[in-house]
Amino acid sequence: MELTPALYYLWQLILGITNSGDSVTINSGIVLINSGLLDNSGHLNNTGTINNIGTIDNGGVFSNSVNSTINNSDTINNYDTIINNGTINNSGTIHNYEFNIIENSGTINNNLSSTINNDGTINNSGTIHSQCEFTYSGTLPNGNLIIDGCVQCIPDSGDWVINSSCQLSTNETISENVIIQNSSTLIILNGTTLDIDFTTKHLLIKSGSKVLIKSGGKIN
Repeated sequence: MELTPALYYLWQLILGITNSGDSVTINSGIVLINSGLLDNSGHLNNTGTINNIGTIDNGGVFSNSVNSTINNSDTINNYDTIINNGTINNSGTIHNYEFNIIENSGTINNNLSSTINNDGTINNSGTIHSQCEFTYSGTLPNGNLIIDGCVQCIPDSGDWVINSSCQLSTNETISENVIIQNSSTLIILNGTTLDIDFTTKHLLIKSGSKVLIKSGGKIN
């Protein structure tokens, strides 16, 4: 079965989708939005775009083709096989359960505070990126290593203006203002102190940006 534009508008409104043993293809140019439960025990082949803001339970074969995209903001549970030849943008949780497989020859981008729990096998001949506060637990991938994209914070000599997310892993004393903008996150790691002279200077956190202080970190 192919998901045509007419069926797409119907599927977009359904909060629960079950594929039991069939072969379903989401065609190029189609955007499927799942806000409930998408339960696959057949073969789900994506050649378009899937925006997941609910739960995907995969008990069959879930393929993401070249030039196709899965945007995950909630949960993907894998109980069988996921084959990624395209792009997966993970802002939520991907759980690969025991004895099951994720084959990645494409790209998996793990955004701020996302998670992969791997109790099975991940074979990575492609690219897996991680951003600040990405959490990976379980068995490491076979093949290519995860690329850590979380940079270390390097304070400026004047006002420290943070335009992209970074983590502070060494104690720093800032003599000027600290400004966090551009939807960035300043992460202060365990055992790390950021000293600011609040009698004359300020910490300004602009809309969409934030400071994340890990346990044992602090701002004085």
